[in-house]
Amino acid sequence: MMTEGMLDGVQEALTAALADLDTRSALNEICRITRNLTRSDESYIDLLDETSQTRRREGGAGEGIQFGRSVPVQEGVHGYVICEGAEVRSSDLSSHSRTSGMLAGTRHAAIIVSIKARGKVLGCLATIRRKIMDDFTEEDVVPMRLLALVAAVAIALRS
Repeated sequence: MMTEGMLDGVQEALTAALADLDTRSALNEICRITRNLTRSDESYIDLLDETSQTRRREGGAGEGIQFGRSVPVQEGVHGYVICEGAEVRSSDLSSHSRTSGMLAGTRHAAIIVSIKARGKVLGCLATIRRKIMDDFTEEDVVPMRLLALVAAVAIALRS
């Protein structure tokens, strides 16, 4: 269920997406809001580069976010989300044949949702809890979906 605080956060993110900011600043702001709404340690956005078939970190909020590193698009859970246009919670990974065991041995919870515009996947929005070991719930996924739409708006306005 969307709370008033969540709706305020989504509205704040939409304002940032529409503001006169460069792409990275807008995406960083969306990540900051995502991090706050989901009570996460870090949130980030990876964008797809179709030409080179890589994905690259282009927005983030939290400690240790490294921007600009390119990795093959299909690599890892993020690659699954981008290639399949999917969304994944860490607790759901064992039920997907392609993702089973991907986060095995990790000690954090994650949600990763695809960012789409006009039926095309542009990248993914991820949020991670490293300190709070509670898994994410459907109530956390709903604002993530909305914030992924806001990120798509921000990207589309600047392309």
